[in-house]
Amino acid sequence: MKYFVLLNSSGSSHETAFVPLEPQFKEGLTCPACGRALTEKEWIPPLRAELFARGEGLGDVAFGPGLDLLVSERFLEAWRAEKLSGLHGLKEVEIRKVHPESAAHSRYHLALAGYGMTQIDPKRSRVVREGESDCLQCMGGAEVTLVEGFTIDEPTWSGEDVFVPWGFGGCLVATERVLAMRDKYGLSNVTLVPTEAFVWTRA
Repeated sequence: MKYFVLLNSSGSSHETAFVPLEPQFKEGLTCPACGRALTEKEWIPPLRAELFARGEGLGDVAFGPGLDLLVSERFLEAWRAEKLSGLHGLKEVEIRKVHPESAAHSRYHLALAGYGMTQIDPKRSRVVREGESDCLQCMGGAEVTLVEGFTIDEPTWSGEDVFVPWGFGGCLVATERVLAMRDKYGLSNVTLVPTEAFVWTRA
């Protein structure tokens, strides 16, 4: 299986972002081993948002705070038709505002990805950490400062098509099946960079 990082591609023709409006939250996921927070607080209903099209039009995926996604009705139909897994929630979001106002839009749904069992392979990944980790599961206590490509530890993959990997929780990883779905249905703003080519630096 090939793996990719799912990105909101800056400057692309359908770059799309969203901002929750008057959001309410509950506590996010925590590490079962050490109890550290793994994700930001989870957005809960009522779900209302503002969309920003930064290219020619709205994409089929909109990126928001943290790792939250909004996916279009078209994306959701393709996802279900291909029987992919890893996204949950999938509740409809009320779109209150769209920028620019002329941008046509369909219904959007909140899509959340979680941690399965999948880990990065530390020996084959170029991940620089600051400090000493005190948790073997989430690597808590050691902050990631630089990523120059990483590799998924294939035997630990638990079958999800979109997931957050243990060992670097700062991104969403997608399988080659998501790439095939994107190309088959012509979905926009689904930029996929091979994990081995992904570069990230702490701001």
